[in-house]
Amino acid sequence: MPSFLRPLGDNAGQPLTLRKRTTSLGRAEDNDVQALPRSVSGYHAEVELLDGGGAVLHDRGADGSGSRFGSFVGDDHFTGGWREVCHGDIIRLGTLQHGVAFRYEESEGAPLPPPPRPEQFITEPETCLLYTSPSPRDKRQSRM
Repeated sequence: MPSFLRPLGDNAGQPLTLRKRTTSLGRAEDNDVQALPRSVSGYHAEVELLDGGGAVLHDRGADGSGSRFGSFVGDDHFTGGWREVCHGDIIRLGTLQHGVAFRYEESEGAPLPPPPRPEQFITEPETCLLYTSPSPRDKRQSRM
């Protein structure tokens, strides 16, 4: 069953299908999901899909010790390490004002909790690029 990251806030759009076991997120061009807000690190985080459903968000940063401004799963802020992610959870990278937010979904159309309040995912418009092909050289870019 496919899993998705659905962009929220000013970057709201079509869900990104998580096709690989591990999906990288960050400002650098060679991430699977490039997020450009200024509080998102170059190699900010990874979403790792678990056997049997669910996922884990790893806050990694460039050296593996964690990103500069950390990550959130729901209201749980952490820098370095990981947190379990369940269907409907909100994932945020970076700060509230200058970060990016996604909703993790395990299957399209499955019931979800009510959407978060807008102040929970304020982002800068035009700052998230999603890449859908497997290699950075062959990436097909689409703006949200």
